[in-house]
Amino acid sequence: MAVAYGIKNYTDNCEKYLSGTDLVYIASNHATHSQYAVRALKAGCDVYIEKPISTTWNQLKELIEIEKITSNRIFVGYNRPFSPHVLVVKKNIENHNLPFTLQCFITGHLIPEDHWYRNPNEGTRVCGNLGRCMDNIFIERLWRPVKYEKIFLEEFETVPKLLSGLKEYFEFYNFERPHQSVVAKTLVEIYWGREVAKKAA
Repeated sequence: MAVAYGIKNYTDNCEKYLSGTDLVYIASNHATHSQYAVRALKAGCDVYIEKPISTTWNQLKELIEIEKITSNRIFVGYNRPFSPHVLVVKKNIENHNLPFTLQCFITGHLIPEDHWYRNPNEGTRVCGNLGRCMDNIFIERLWRPVKYEKIFLEEFETVPKLLSGLKEYFEFYNFERPHQSVVAKTLVEIYWGREVAKKAA
């Protein structure tokens, strides 16, 4: 790869370059993302990880534990919310207060049968490709009402007040707010059942 892209300096020993490095960009095969991120965080680097950040629960757990005990930051390469097409959609729905439908067609490029993407240990294409679409759905479905129903209305002046307000809103969002996409039911009813929802209330 280094030869193909004309890269002059390369190594198979990443620790050689971690000392004194501010930011590490990880774009290796999926199953190695977490292990490289852990090594970089331990070396005192900020980390930008291409999706997915992990392919197993154990990898994710280790990454979270390391992130908690370091002062370094992790960024994840979900870029669709910043793509030109999505920005155009956002601009056109900012002042749209009526219900609307957004349809997306998801296609995947053809890959050979022996491509490393098809290795089960790499998390499958759902983990590698479809995750970006799920990220978009999460942002539009959750954060839009958070902004318009809480943050913009109350204009929090301090971080503690913001965090307290968000905690209050998420409890309302999960336990009390009816959701149009699930026939005016609460999320608690959908995921835990009506009886649990009644007890929680």
